[in-house]
Amino acid sequence: MKRKFMKRVLGHILFLSFVLPNMFAQTPDTLWTRLYGGDESEEGYAVLETSDNGLFIVASTWSFGMGGADAWLIRTDSNGDTLWTKSFGGTENDYLLDITETQQGNFILTGGTRSFGNGSYDAWFIKINNAGDLLWSKTYGTSEYEFCASITETPDGNFVAGGEGNPGGASSDGFWFLKLNSTGDTLWTTTYETNEYSLFHEVESTIDGGTISIGTTDSNINILVKHNVTGNQEWVQNFSGLGRLSSVKQIDNTGYVLTGYYTTPNFDSNIRIITTDAVGQIIMNKQYGSSNLNENASKICVINDDGYIVVGEIGGNNLPASGELFFFRFDSNGDSLWFTSYGSGFDEGDNIANDIIQTTNNDFMLTGRHAKDFNNQAWVIRLNAELTGISGNKAETVKDFTLFQNYPNPFNPQTTINYQLPKASNVELSIFNTLGQCVYNFKNEQQQAGSYTIAFNGANLPSGVYIYRLKADNFWETKKMILLK
Repeated sequence: MKRKFMKRVLGHILFLSFVLPNMFAQTPDTLWTRLYGGDESEEGYAVLETSDNGLFIVASTWSFGMGGADAWLIRTDSNGDTLWTKSFGGTENDYLLDITETQQGNFILTGGTRSFGNGSYDAWFIKINNAGDLLWSKTYGTSEYEFCASITETPDGNFVAGGEGNPGGASSDGFWFLKLNSTGDTLWTTTYETNEYSLFHEVESTIDGGTISIGTTDSNINILVKHNVTGNQEWVQNFSGLGRLSSVKQIDNTGYVLTGYYTTPNFDSNIRIITTDAVGQIIMNKQYGSSNLNENASKICVINDDGYIVVGEIGGNNLPASGELFFFRFDSNGDSLWFTSYGSGFDEGDNIANDIIQTTNNDFMLTGRHAKDFNNQAWVIRLNAELTGISGNKAETVKDFTLFQNYPNPFNPQTTINYQLPKASNVELSIFNTLGQCVYNFKNEQQQAGSYTIAFNGANLPSGVYIYRLKADNFWETKKMILLK
C-alpha cells in the first residue's frame, strides 16, 4: 500500500504560466492547517463533515496501533482541534480509506485488511458510533486480493462500496461492487472481470437512488458505470487514451464531471477534467499542465454555486525540490479561476492530496499527507468560503509582524509589497528566483514600528514565480509572486 512517487518540486513554477491568464478571481484565505501524527508515518485519505459540524479524518498510521499499518480515525471539532483518535487493525497492514455517515448518525468505513479475513487482502468494513466505539467489523473476500476504496450511502439507507476483487481466482482481477445493509449483510455484489489490476476509485450516490462509479485498469482503461438501486447496470462508458480518471461527481441531474491525470508522450502528467451528459457521453474534455512537470489531480468537488474545485499534487523531474499539493478552482466551462498550493519546496518527500469537500458553510476541507524531514503526517487544510471582487489590506493597529501578498499578482512588470512591524526591528526584504538565487535585496536596516510599502519592478527579469522573504529580528516569512510578461 505504500505509494511510490517521484521526487517533486514547487510545480506551479512553470505550470501557472499556462493557466494564469484566466486566474484573477480572489483566492480564499487559509483558515487553518493541522498536522496529525507520531514518530513514524501517517496519511489522511478522507475527510467528512459530521452533522454536528465536526470532522472525521480517515487516515493510516505506523506510529500507533497493533503493528504494521493500522487504520486511524481522528475526530475533531470544526477548528481541527482533536477530540479523540482511535486505531483499528491487527498485526498486519490494515487500511480504511473512506467513510460515510448513516441516517442514524453512525459511520461506516471501508478499506482492506491483511489481519482479518480469508487471506491476502480482504475488503473490510467497520461501523462505529460518534464516540468511535466499534459496533461491528466485517470482511468480504476470498484467499485472493479484495479491497474497497470508496463507499456511499444510498437514499434507501443502505450502502454501496466499490474497489477491486478476484471473483474467479488469481487470474481474474476485476472491478468489484458490494451493496450492504446497515448491519453489514450483503444485499448484492457485481463484478467486471478484466484479468488485470482494476480498481473503482470512487462510488457516488445519484439523485435517482442509484450510483455512478469511476475506475481504472492497469492498462489505463477508464470505466464509468451507472447502476440503478437494485445493482443492475444502466449504462457503461469505456474511456481509453485519457490517462487515469480517479474521481466523479454528479452535476445536478444533467450529467457528471470527472478528474484525473493524463501522461504525455514525454512521460509528464497533466490534469484532466471531463464533463459528460446523463449517459456518460463526453461534452467537455480539457487538459491543464506544462511540459517537464507532473500535475496529478486526485479528487474533484462540485461547488454549491457554480463550477468545480480539484485537488492533487504538482512536481517535476530534475528539479531541486519536492512536491506540493494544490487547490485548483474552475468555473462550469472549465476555465481556471484561482490556484493555491501548500508545502515547502525544500521538504524532503512528497506532499499528497487525497480528498476535498465543501462544508455546510461553504468552506473547503482537504486531507492528505505532509512530508517533512522524512516524517509523514496526516494533513488537513481549511480554506474559507469564496469571496467576490478584489480586496486590499485592511487598515488596522499593527500588533504582529505581517508580510502581505503583493498586489497586483500576477504582475507585469511592477507590483507592490506591503509589510508591518509591531516594534522597531532590523529588516531585510529579499526576492529570490526558484533556484534560490537572490535577484533583489531592498532593505537591511533598522526600521521603526509601522506599515511599509516597497515598489518592485521586474522589467529586467524573465517571467516566472519569485519568492519574496521578510526577515525582521527573529521573524521571517515568505510568499510567492508571479511575473507574467
